[in-house]
Formats: sequence, structure tokens, C-alpha cells
Amino acid sequence: MLRGLSYEQNLMEMLQTVSKVFFILSLGFATVLPLSLEAADDPLLEQYFIANAAYNRKLYPVAVAQFKEFLQKNGAHPKA
Repeated sequence: MLRGLSYEQNLMEMLQTVSKVFFILSLGFATVLPLSLEAADDPLLEQYFIANAAYNRKLYPVAVAQFKEFLQKNGAHPKA
């Protein structure tokens, strides 16, 4: 027995912990999945996401070039 608890109490604690972890993972997937679906719906966003990824990795010269190209090609896009 862990921490002097009964088997049932330990089992309940483990189930609560597992359910919390599952919930947190579900939230993560729920936020990532729409982004990938958005890119699939709009092929113009591929270059935008490349630029954004470069920016997040502090590859600023690459990000600037990609953002400029995205804006030149897609100036009327909602992400522009």
C-alpha cells in the first residue's frame, strides 16, 4: 500500500491522476488539430506556417523572407 492507504483508495487516486493526464492531453490535441485542419483547407497557409515556425525558432532572416513572400503573393488573405 502506498502512503498507508487501502487498495481501493490507491486505485481511486491512480484513476483520478490518469483521468487528469488524459484530459490535459485531450486539450493539447484539441488545440493542435484545428491548426492542421486549417492548413489542409487553405494551401496558401503553408508558407505562412513555415514563416511562423522560423520566427518561433528565432530564425528571423528566414521568417522575414517567408513572411514577405507570403504577403506579396497573398496580400488579401485574412492572415496577411
